[in-house]
Amino acid sequence: MMNKKIGIMMASLAALAASAAQGAIQLDGGSSVSGSITNANGGRDISDSYALTDGGSAVSLAIGETFNMGFTIQTLSVDTNTPLGTKIGYGGTGWALNDGLKLGFGDGAQALALQFQLKDFNPKLQLGGDSAATSAGDFKFESGSAEITSAGLTNAEKLKFVGDTATFNLTVDHTAANTFDMTLDWGGWEANYAYTSTVDMASVSDFYVRINDLDVNLGYEITIIPGQPTSTNPPVGNVEFAADWEFRDGSSNMAVLASSADGFSVEMTNSLATNDKRFMYQMDANSFDAPFQVGETATWSFTAGAGSTMAFNAESAGLQGSMWDSGIESDNAVSFQIDWGAVDTVYMRLGSDSVSGPADIGSVAGAVDSVGTPSTVINGIGQSADFVISMTRTSLTDVVAIMSYDDLSVTNDLTISANMDSLNELGFRFRQTDDNALIISNMKLVISNPNFEGYDSWATDNGLTAGVNDGLGYDAENGGLGDGMNNLLEYALGGDPLVDDADVYLPKSEVNGGFLHHVYNRQNPADPKLTYTVLDGTDLVTGGLDNTNTSETVSAVANGFETVTNTVSTATEGKQFMKLKVELAD
Repeated sequence: MMNKKIGIMMASLAALAASAAQGAIQLDGGSSVSGSITNANGGRDISDSYALTDGGSAVSLAIGETFNMGFTIQTLSVDTNTPLGTKIGYGGTGWALNDGLKLGFGDGAQALALQFQLKDFNPKLQLGGDSAATSAGDFKFESGSAEITSAGLTNAEKLKFVGDTATFNLTVDHTAANTFDMTLDWGGWEANYAYTSTVDMASVSDFYVRINDLDVNLGYEITIIPGQPTSTNPPVGNVEFAADWEFRDGSSNMAVLASSADGFSVEMTNSLATNDKRFMYQMDANSFDAPFQVGETATWSFTAGAGSTMAFNAESAGLQGSMWDSGIESDNAVSFQIDWGAVDTVYMRLGSDSVSGPADIGSVAGAVDSVGTPSTVINGIGQSADFVISMTRTSLTDVVAIMSYDDLSVTNDLTISANMDSLNELGFRFRQTDDNALIISNMKLVISNPNFEGYDSWATDNGLTAGVNDGLGYDAENGGLGDGMNNLLEYALGGDPLVDDADVYLPKSEVNGGFLHHVYNRQNPADPKLTYTVLDGTDLVTGGLDNTNTSETVSAVANGFETVTNTVSTATEGKQFMKLKVELAD
């Protein structure tokens, strides 16, 4: 552990986000591809598509992520009739059609589209999409905006002649469901357009190129510019639940016991001895929505306990549950069933199934069963056991689920037939006929990204040298004299470890309206190894400081950071102190 204690001042705060690179994007496993067509009679199209990968897999473009790709396209000579320097297009006057060149980045069903109007060498550009881009042959530009003309574009970048090369950089921010903020730079041109699609494109797997109606024998080569990373999201953290459950059986007496960021508890009884009680959060009106992206892990944990009147050993699959994405009603749930000793030897079953209504909760298909008897069997009054379900989304349609119950564990590789890009529903099903009660407590949902590299990646991205000045306690500015913020504080508060910026990023304070206000920057989402603690007190010598008297307000998130204001009253004490302690676990 390492921590740094900081004094208190007051000034404006700024934010700086750190992101981790996923790697270089490739076309069909390589940095470049090429294609050509000979067309002695004119009127032909060039069209082709290539697999677009990031280290062998599709490039993720989930909500909150950024796709960035730099590339060149060069027109090539393919025979003696089309030597280098030949003008491109009908009669050598330009490209044949207004939309002579189209490029697209898609997932095999739709594409983000770039359309270049190149006729008579007076280029224009549009950004938009193709909602039916299933192949290069049918790729077409359907909608767009942000048309710009050739101001600022040099002749060398206009693709006038065979052999010309143009260089592009495309950035796509997946800002919200179905919304993509596209920016393309071409030789000093820049176009920006927020494109709204009909279906979310959670990854990019295909690159399309289409050139319309040429009367020359033309080839092309597309080369990826190395070092253009996509970004990855840091961990999401704990998902908070509200006291807003649905109980789908009126004969049960169900009540929320407690709700907090640390866990959720709910109890239901079965006084009428029916055998199918269901409660869920939330079938119709979602109260949480946790993005679940490729590469991320969702950990759902809870304690199941017997109530004061329950002998919970009457039936098979006495406890069942599911977690799912309510936006898709086909094979989109990770589900489980638990038996307790009185019926058979299957104690835990884990699989997937559709949850399109409350009756489907806990319905398991493609199940994998555990073998053996757990040390803790909930078959008596007051007994309880802890359960953990870990779900890692390994691709758009694949989830690896692991469920642990006491000393039993079971793993299942699940295929989800549609994108499970968020988690916003969960439910339990209670199948017992006795007069009894079931308590679900300590329930948590944590979304994390195991590929998030945290401090080490931040240090590299911000120019620190491993083994030289990248230690947590090092203060690199001003030739090693520092600026009063070591690397740990720069990382936690949003500073630059090589810029003298302590006056901007250190916590600030002021006394106003009978309160001492302490303001600092906090990562959101935060590195799970980071902890921020604001301490207060009236005596620095003998009394010490704790965190029992402050209240906290938090601003909206901007660029990966939120502004946190802690306050403590000065009404009863004329002297108050506050400071921030930051720690990064090993």
